Amino acid sequence: MPHHFHAAREACTRCHNQKKKCIAVPDTSFCDRCQRLGVSDLCDIGQSEPIPILTKPTACSRCRRQRKKCVMGPLACERCVRLGVERECIRPDNNYSVVDLSQSDEPDLVPPALIPAAPIPLLPVQNLQSMEEIINVDGTTTSKSSSPSHYHARSSLSPSLLHHFMDAMESPIVDSKNSDWSMEDADLMPTFSDWLLVYNYLTNNGTEFPVSAEFDAERLLQNYFQKCAVLRLILCCWAVTFSHNPGEEVNSAMYFSRARKALLRSDLSPSADLVKAYSMIYSHALYRDQPAIGRPFLRNAMEMILELKLDEDPDTLPWLNHLSIREKEELRRVFYICYYYYCLELSTSPDAFHLPVSGHKVNQPIQIYDPNPIFVQLNTMKWVSELRNVIGSAKQLFSSPPPSIPHLLNPTTTSHLQNRLLSIQSSIPPEFIWHFTSPFQITLLEIPTLIAQVRTLQDYLKEINTLYYSTISVLTRPILFLTTIPPPRFTPSQQTTITAASTRCIESAWRFSAVWVFLEYMSTGPGSTLLVDSERGFFGNKGLLYPVWECCIVFWFVACKMDPAWRAQIYGNGDDGEAVRRMKGMVGKLKDGKAGGAAVPIVDGIEGMIFEMEECLSGIRRGVTVNAGETGLELGMKVMTIGGTRVDEDSPISEPYCFLGLLGFEIGNNIRWKGRKEESWRLFWKLNS
Repeated sequence: MPHHFHAAREACTRCHNQKKKCIAVPDTSFCDRCQRLGVSDLCDIGQSEPIPILTKPTACSRCRRQRKKCVMGPLACERCVRLGVERECIRPDNNYSVVDLSQSDEPDLVPPALIPAAPIPLLPVQNLQSMEEIINVDGTTTSKSSSPSHYHARSSLSPSLLHHFMDAMESPIVDSKNSDWSMEDADLMPTFSDWLLVYNYLTNNGTEFPVSAEFDAERLLQNYFQKCAVLRLILCCWAVTFSHNPGEEVNSAMYFSRARKALLRSDLSPSADLVKAYSMIYSHALYRDQPAIGRPFLRNAMEMILELKLDEDPDTLPWLNHLSIREKEELRRVFYICYYYYCLELSTSPDAFHLPVSGHKVNQPIQIYDPNPIFVQLNTMKWVSELRNVIGSAKQLFSSPPPSIPHLLNPTTTSHLQNRLLSIQSSIPPEFIWHFTSPFQITLLEIPTLIAQVRTLQDYLKEINTLYYSTISVLTRPILFLTTIPPPRFTPSQQTTITAASTRCIESAWRFSAVWVFLEYMSTGPGSTLLVDSERGFFGNKGLLYPVWECCIVFWFVACKMDPAWRAQIYGNGDDGEAVRRMKGMVGKLKDGKAGGAAVPIVDGIEGMIFEMEECLSGIRRGVTVNAGETGLELGMKVMTIGGTRVDEDSPISEPYCFLGLLGFEIGNNIRWKGRKEESWRLFWKLNS
């Protein structure tokens, strides 16, 4: 192999080639820079012959310089022959050659190996909101905005790894290797119009400080153009959807399609931003009454939460100590929003997924002032999620009929759920609960107290109050349905159990309806004059689809299915006419909201119940009329794509979303609820009637 030698010089070969100052360390044979880089054994300072470096070129100088594929021919490479510069083609030797870097006029096209000797551990949390991070070798992250004490982790870098980083930073940009020269898709690039759309949505057209319940709205706007494409586009989809402007359906579907494209092209590395995007996609599907479409995205979000350990409070995670209180609160809200949707899925979905996640390790969301309020209040989020979790457990318990009636009446069957409900009830702060004396109505004297509670907390209290009554109803309704069987069939102790459970179930239905009437009175009735414009949203009765269904089932069953002996003992002279009037108001509100998707079977079912209840009140049984032939009508849900204009009549019908179905009963003896275990429940009642 040929060698190239040079006279002795003051700088070592490495410092000479890279034009760096070279200072010899006293009483050693290496310079201070090589010592810093951990390559002191390769330093040749003061030697007359530099240390040779073995290289093996694989391309001619022109192709290497221009980074083109080089295929060698007999005289020159094919590219040089094609360009007519065969004489300028400098061919590499077939064998290894020793090249003195000080004499090379061609810079290295590929910097020294950038692959560390040992793999760098993955970060527990990556790509946090608006954080520029330094990746340490021990897997921690350090913000550039942190105090200087946070930079001590750099000293833990191994010399070899530090050498790779130093060489990479000192190499010219033109020498860096970048194999991806593809152009960015125009659909995924951020634009000022997109930012303005999100800005107007978060600030109410520039009239308010930007706030959000899900994320730090102010910092998101500041760093909008650095966010991942899927998060930016689903934010635009939200902004268009809730603007309620003409053409929002088309524009919303367009942004949703672009967000889906961005998701398909994303690297899907776990990050808090991607969790936000997944939860917002699910929320949008929920708003369009198509929760089945959003379920896979919610599952991905929950799996990422477990991977990033967001199910633990940020204050307890040492690798998040560098975050500010504001950033920790945002992570806390990222978890609770997803956990809320997860519990909603557990309580309503017939195909709910189950993951080992709970909210016991994460503190309740709080408000942060910097100096303005940063987030929307979520005072009740923790308890609402836990109530939905209890409903989900009850839904799973009663998905199949019990082995026998004594098993259903056994206190141990639901005791663990009753204890969980009592624990949640005792932990809810008293100011979150609307207390009223009569289960049938909220009096005018009690209304100012309830308004004051909302005005003080500036939060939505309707959900926690209505959901509490629905939880009681779900836990006791299977026992209420036993009242179709005459009392003599039960022992005295069983009759006592049935009476107590049925009374609680019926009272919870009336209390829910009383809250509904109160919300209607405050939002669109005379009570709206007692509120300022910013407070009316707290009293709206939207988002109560599934509690409405649970309440109407109880009213319908008591009026049409309960045995007369049980009715006289439990219900007495109950006002079925008032129940019908309230049910008509509820279903009318659902229809005014253009309910679709998951709401369609519930609306149809309530209308059938009202028809049958009016027959019972009038004493004239005409039978519910359906256009389904001799087999009757089965209430189910059709799934359509988001942005679609209609539902294909030939599309399959899936099991509807609800807390609990009809448990084998039929509306008007002709309308059934579609469910996997509805037929099993029908057989259960037939065998025990």
